[in-house]
Amino acid sequence: IPDHWGREYELSLNLFHKSAQVQYIHGNIDESMKYIGEVLDHSSNFDDRLEVFHVLVKSLGSSGAQLEAIEKGMLVLEGLGESIPLDFTPKSVHNYLMKMEKELDDYDKDRILHLPLIQDSSKYQALKFLSLIYLFAARARPEFIPFVSCRIVELTLHHGICQYSVAGFAALGTIMISVKGDVEAGYRLGKFSTSLLGKFDSDVVASQVAASVYGVINVLVEPAQANIERLRNGYRRGLLGGNIEMAMTNIFLYCRHSFFFGKELNRLQSELMHYMQQMEHYKQEMYRKNMANTNELIAILTTGRVEQLQSFFCESTTQSKVIPQAISFNYLLTAFIFREFEFALKLCEIYKHKATKAWRIQDI
Repeated sequence: IPDHWGREYELSLNLFHKSAQVQYIHGNIDESMKYIGEVLDHSSNFDDRLEVFHVLVKSLGSSGAQLEAIEKGMLVLEGLGESIPLDFTPKSVHNYLMKMEKELDDYDKDRILHLPLIQDSSKYQALKFLSLIYLFAARARPEFIPFVSCRIVELTLHHGICQYSVAGFAALGTIMISVKGDVEAGYRLGKFSTSLLGKFDSDVVASQVAASVYGVINVLVEPAQANIERLRNGYRRGLLGGNIEMAMTNIFLYCRHSFFFGKELNRLQSELMHYMQQMEHYKQEMYRKNMANTNELIAILTTGRVEQLQSFFCESTTQSKVIPQAISFNYLLTAFIFREFEFALKLCEIYKHKATKAWRIQDI
């Protein structure tokens, strides 16, 4: 339609937003960006841009530009009257967590379940973008995570509950473990989150909750085997809901825990190959590299070619100055299994400085 933005503004806005979302879901990030650009060029106000801003942040994060994704998300938050402080100190983080923990002491599961629904549209959008920033901060700006998770829960308690609150309780649970080492508090918050799924059960929310609760929290308390299959379900529900990032987070955790907790290696290797193809298709490069590393180590374990271990590690450090903590631990575990204790000690020092407390507790 000629001049469709002028003649059919609402229809054009919805069509271009949906097109951007569909292209993102199919991993066509460049195409998604074209539709996003159309909306940003022709939309008449900030509120009309919010939905495509959300797709923009997801598209940037998925394509590896996590820092840019976070920056764009923070700009949107400022427009919504929210901000993320940049002057974090260990003391300020500790104080904020203590304040949040004290406030939550007045809430049991029943009171959380009966919180009123959020009415303020700006606060609702703030929760939506905070949830997205949390996802990418885990990789690119981990110092943001305690504030973001606390703020999601704080906004929920003060302004009402919505679907983005559900994953917020689970996220705060992981922070209570990773920052404070308080597994009991983290497990309690995870239970809040899974209880709320009955009220806000959607594929997107279920996928987010599965990664935090079944991939990080519950494996510290319950038998790991009870949670592993729930991660694969989180992957399926993430794909169904178009939440590609969380789908891949769940399947990465599923494969990681399957590797550590004794799944038959040849069978696991077959699954890894399948999921690596999925990650390549959806342009989830960071997770694909992690899985490729696990695949290499399975080959070493099944063939006994331990002499390849150090060469693989050297290749990884040459290709990237930053070795993800999951890869660091994979090498450490394999070196220990093959009684390469000198190399294992060297890897311990590297891993000690990379891994968060939550990962260290799990891996130990």
